[in-house]
Amino acid sequence: MASRRAVLAEVCTFALGARSARGGRFLVPPRRRTRFRILLRAAAMCAMLGASACEQRRDNREVPPVNRPAIEKVLEQHSQALMQRAGVVGVYQSAREDGTPAITVMVLDSTVAATIPRQLQGYPVEIEISGPIRPLEGGR
Repeated sequence: MASRRAVLAEVCTFALGARSARGGRFLVPPRRRTRFRILLRAAAMCAMLGASACEQRRDNREVPPVNRPAIEKVLEQHSQALMQRAGVVGVYQSAREDGTPAITVMVLDSTVAATIPRQLQGYPVEIEISGPIRPLEGGR
């Protein structure tokens, strides 16, 4: 019985279409060799397609839509509706770590966060769990 390592080496040579290093003898019968070749080539193609499909932009910034309104207009349109939701204590314009503009919604707890949309007119919405907001004592 051939070792697993030897069989794996033979399978790899099948996929490449090379002859065996063992003097032309293969450890796997010819019918199974063809199946292995087809299977390995298909797996390699799937891996290559998957890797290219998952490639991200190098600067990790979102591509802004051409017809997206200014973030100030979006805040003006949606802040009142967001503030009327139970558990929302504030809405403001912010920026992500990479500098892209965002809208931040301050909420009392994580249960409220689940009801907030993740995007408003193309701008990402970030959730900040702030708890209740109270005025400072002393009236400043």
